[in-house]
Amino acid sequence: MVRTKILVGLLAGAAAAASVVPAASAATAADPVPSGAKVVTVTMTASSMALSTDSITAGNTVFKAVSGDGKDHELQIVRLHSGYSLQQFGSDIGKAFGGDVAAIRRVDSHASFRGGAETHFRPGYMSVPLKAATYYLLDQDGNSVRKLTVTGAFQHRPAPQAQATITAFTYGFGLNGALPHQGWIHEHDQSDQPHFYVFNRVKADTTYREVNSYFKSGAQGQPSFALHANVSSGVISPMTGQNFYLDMPAGRYVVMCFWPDDDTGMPHAFMGMWKLITLR
Repeated sequence: MVRTKILVGLLAGAAAAASVVPAASAATAADPVPSGAKVVTVTMTASSMALSTDSITAGNTVFKAVSGDGKDHELQIVRLHSGYSLQQFGSDIGKAFGGDVAAIRRVDSHASFRGGAETHFRPGYMSVPLKAATYYLLDQDGNSVRKLTVTGAFQHRPAPQAQATITAFTYGFGLNGALPHQGWIHEHDQSDQPHFYVFNRVKADTTYREVNSYFKSGAQGQPSFALHANVSSGVISPMTGQNFYLDMPAGRYVVMCFWPDDDTGMPHAFMGMWKLITLR
């Protein structure tokens, strides 16, 4: 149905100095963000990541994810807590997606996930308020990671306004308003574990019974009701959120989370964390 995104392959030398390319620091007319917004452009290839800037002032920040090689890439923003190194994180995250509960709990308690966005044929966008700290920007579909330094007092810069909210609970999702197929939504984690959102288009007549049977069977292949269109947003930690730009065909979707559970080690979707929704 969808590729489960995992943050693996972080190399010991991956935290090297950032590769910075010149780019405007404010939104351009083509970006779906308000005038005056602070935009950090992240361009990813199979072997590299380039940032438009590696240092910003704290405040509302839009991240524009761009594929530099025409392939799929997914940006993830994470802050590591004091005493927990990038190398420890890289080791633990691979074990976590292998079902190692001890590793899952280390990651959950020592890393703050601030979201992300997927890009392939067109840019992906997300917006998040960042306080002063050191953050790492990771490509979930590659080996690249770059450091972003955020300094100073929090600035209330312009930020995109969400049209609706989708909330992740411990093992489910709730909606506040109709989600647009093209527009900004707010994703919020109202639980005690990290979650991420995978939107996969399905046939218009797909039923709860069909999706439930698929997950209950433990299947890994493509189900008959799944269609090609899908997009994944980055991981967000408990009691945090991000604004995420959806740009998908209108229609019926199943939204899922595949983060590994801190009690069972299973991906959350196989524990019932999915919901049939309509993007209008």
